[in-house]
Amino acid sequence: TIEILYNRSLMYLILFLILSLHAIGQQVLIQEGEEIIENQSKKGYSTTIELDLSIITKEWQKKLKESGNLKSKSNIYTVEMANIPSISSASLKIYSKVEATIKGGKVWFAVDLMPNTNQTDNNISGENAKKYLRDFAVQLYIEDINSQIKDAEKILNI
Repeated sequence: TIEILYNRSLMYLILFLILSLHAIGQQVLIQEGEEIIENQSKKGYSTTIELDLSIITKEWQKKLKESGNLKSKSNIYTVEMANIPSISSASLKIYSKVEATIKGGKVWFAVDLMPNTNQTDNNISGENAKKYLRDFAVQLYIEDINSQIKDAEKILNI
């Protein structure tokens, strides 16, 4: 039994080191960029996430739905009357696009104030918009690592 405990502890240590190296390698960089959405050039922010595109797309759709009524056409998403208090207290329109990259997927998004906004604080915080996107990517990486740990634990418990 001591040998089994030793082997299991060694496997956990190796798994931890591998996952730590994977996590350290994942940097979330936010870049400014333009995309053509609804025949208009929009300035926004993007990040590349090194995970499966289907997971990125599914989770980004869920994230956007939290802020309002999501509309999608192909890989382009819009949310009118979006509510994201950390970015602005005013109603927003979100424009977003998810595309495949060599290593995973790129998520781009931009926010505009809705026309005829009657609220006094109608500024958009660019820094908070970047944080919104960064937090999303970080959360995906955390969920991916947790999933890998669960899978490894299943193997070790066999």
